[in-house]
Amino acid sequence: MSKITKRILSSALCCALLLSFTACMGNGESTEAITDTVAVTDAVTDAETLPPEETDGVVSVLAAGDNLVHEAVLNDALSRGRKNPNKTKRGEYFFAPMYDDVKDVIASADLAIINQESQICGEGFTPGGYPEFCTPVEMGKTLMDLGFNAIVTANNHMLDKGDDGLVGSYNYWKDKPVIQVGTDMSEEDGMDIAIFEKEGIKIALLAYTDVLNGSLSKSDYADYTYYNPHVAEKQIKKAKELADVVIVSMHWGEENTFTVNNSQKTAAKHLTRCGADVILGHHPHVVQSVEWIEAGGNKTLCVYSLGNFLSTMTGSYNMVGMMLGFDIVSENDDVYVTNVKVIPTVTYYSKSRDGVCVYLMENYTRFLAVNHGCNAPSDEATFKSYITDNIKEEFLPDYLK
Repeated sequence: MSKITKRILSSALCCALLLSFTACMGNGESTEAITDTVAVTDAVTDAETLPPEETDGVVSVLAAGDNLVHEAVLNDALSRGRKNPNKTKRGEYFFAPMYDDVKDVIASADLAIINQESQICGEGFTPGGYPEFCTPVEMGKTLMDLGFNAIVTANNHMLDKGDDGLVGSYNYWKDKPVIQVGTDMSEEDGMDIAIFEKEGIKIALLAYTDVLNGSLSKSDYADYTYYNPHVAEKQIKKAKELADVVIVSMHWGEENTFTVNNSQKTAAKHLTRCGADVILGHHPHVVQSVEWIEAGGNKTLCVYSLGNFLSTMTGSYNMVGMMLGFDIVSENDDVYVTNVKVIPTVTYYSKSRDGVCVYLMENYTRFLAVNHGCNAPSDEATFKSYITDNIKEEFLPDYLK
């Protein structure tokens, strides 16, 4: 590849593109090999809008929001483990049923990314929820079984169990068949850019947080976990040398607000100028807008907040999240992002705080709404409005237009 071209296609053109690519995409694979091979690329902006007649390759990408394992989630998973007829699961945390309604969507993506907000610290740590999260290893296995093959660990809870917990999480993921991004043990480690490759397309993954709970001075790894614009610029520059596309996950913003703040906008512009092709936002625990950003001759797809994927927070607005789906297409000397759509989700739990499950919003029923344990309102219309009031129509699924 000698160029990167990002094109915004109209809805009609996207439909035509999807039809022509069906044979290439298939169902995808849940796990893909991670390589360190090198291809030098130069970022070039191109205003061309016509879809290609043929393509060299297509990679489907899916990004999910905050997977936040509260105490109620732990209790429900432990209860399901005790009741599971599979004896190997008795007494263990059984999380898999919580994702039954979304598992096919996740498995269909070539690259599936999730922010695992509560750290999986591994052996020697006792599982617990808010305010100092520690999630059992069964969650890690569940995410991998679902098809998530890129795990984001850069968030404000990554030091909940101190340096030992952070290192434990790093060690848990490092020998798994996934990309762990967002926790670095040194400056050199941070410059070892993670690359996902499929269909001849190389995708670099980076992750940062600009909020951390507690004092940064208490951590030996603060310099490698916190967002630093100068470090990000250096890492993105190297990522551009190694890959065709750069995806950056950002933990930022204010909790429980649909409004994108100035700090997020400033950071997004900076990342765009540096050459990030896609920005995935986390932390506000509600959905925030999706847009294309132009700066420094570059054009970047940015979702400011994907909201919660799994949680038992109490606010009605905290129950609605979204997965972001898009394709990365290569054609001749061009690589571009297209077919961008949000896939809204609703996390359900009963009034007794069990039965936790992530539903596709289109499958969220009146029965679930009446029995939801979150603070009212939890009706279908209100939940849909959290999406339609904050996401541009061009990114919405047809049933919400």
